[in-house]
Amino acid sequence: MATDLIALAADAALKEATKFAVQGAVAVGKSVFGWIKSKVSGTNAVIVAEIAAAPEKASAPVKLQAVLTDLLEEQPGLKEELAALLKELGVGETSQTAMVKGNNNQTVQIVGSGNSINK
Repeated sequence: MATDLIALAADAALKEATKFAVQGAVAVGKSVFGWIKSKVSGTNAVIVAEIAAAPEKASAPVKLQAVLTDLLEEQPGLKEELAALLKELGVGETSQTAMVKGNNNQTVQIVGSGNSINK
């Protein structure tokens, strides 16, 4: 009985935590995308509008990276502005802490995706 209660509570808590994480990621994405939209013009503005209309397309990330590359090449001063925005939003910041006690312990910390650890 207690195990079922614990499992239900844990499941509910994880669903809620996931919801908050997704909401946070969406808010960050909206902020960065809004910044990009506010900076582009001409053909790049048209491409950004197309991406906004169909963000699920496989080509969307590639197109957005190309637009952003063009923008930062044309206006290098925007690099600092974008970096400040990303820092403000906490994007790219990683903090890891490990406290190990005892003898012969091994610790591994990893960030990113597609990583593998061979022991």
